[in-house]
Amino acid sequence: MACELTNAYGTTTCQPLTVKVTDPNPGKPVLSHNNWSGDGTYQVKMSVWWGTNGNVYRLYENGVLIDTQTLAVRTPDAQTAVTSISGRAPGTYVYRAELANASGVTSSAEITVKVK
Repeated sequence: MACELTNAYGTTTCQPLTVKVTDPNPGKPVLSHNNWSGDGTYQVKMSVWWGTNGNVYRLYENGVLIDTQTLAVRTPDAQTAVTSISGRAPGTYVYRAELANASGVTSSAEITVKVK
């Protein structure tokens, strides 16, 4: 980028400014859950503590998309989203989240929740 400042006394040219974006994709989301009782009602929480924010959160359960939320972008602040789960039958459920923005998509590691 370059600029010029002009007034009644003349024009001054600014030095070029180069902006390098090093991490345009969202930061890596981390999943947690609160199903300590093992019943079929719990929450899955997505957190990003640093990095570029995403504007869309998607949660997959056993490979099937079950929740999509639009998020406010406030980079470099932390970002969270919570999905409430209920009525799950006994079994094992695997969750993975995606955080997306205009530059790309970043996936979380999977977490496993066991319902008794």
